[in-house]
Amino acid sequence: MLLAAPAACRSGGPETVVAKFVAAQNAHDVERALGLLSDGFVFRDPESTFHVSRLAARPLFEWDAAARWRGEASIVGVAGETVRTHLVETNEFLEQLGLGPMSHDVTFVVSDGRIREIVASFDPALQSAVDSAVAPVLVWARETRPRRLDGLVGPDGGIVYDGPSATGWLSLLREARAAGVIE
Repeated sequence: MLLAAPAACRSGGPETVVAKFVAAQNAHDVERALGLLSDGFVFRDPESTFHVSRLAARPLFEWDAAARWRGEASIVGVAGETVRTHLVETNEFLEQLGLGPMSHDVTFVVSDGRIREIVASFDPALQSAVDSAVAPVLVWARETRPRRLDGLVGPDGGIVYDGPSATGWLSLLREARAAGVIE
């Protein structure tokens, strides 16, 4: 992983905190990742169209762990406690759909040795690609395995992002691939 220069790791600066966070995510260690977040932590996009608190982030980290998240972050710049990175990531969910890896810019703001904010830019085309790849699986599952969708799809029809749903999705995607629904 090319996250922090050796000098930054020795200094214990914000780059070190970010490196520890990415390492915890790669190790699928939800507790360690959460432990690196401040109590007032927020995850958001640059436009602030969504905000995820520390408490609400747990299911997302559990999804990442169950979906076997893998990522590499390269530091683009550091200004005080702000670390700008370019992140390339993938997981088994994306791979089963034939998508990924995805890349985006992620900014970490660190205070007192803990991450206060993660600001991630996302390519809308990725969500569109995920929706398109999942659509035939949903049609197939509704016809052949409707009960398997319980807990995987929310009331709004969107994917539920938590640990149990990631495990369920991976199983369902493997079955869909075996049935020829996914090429």
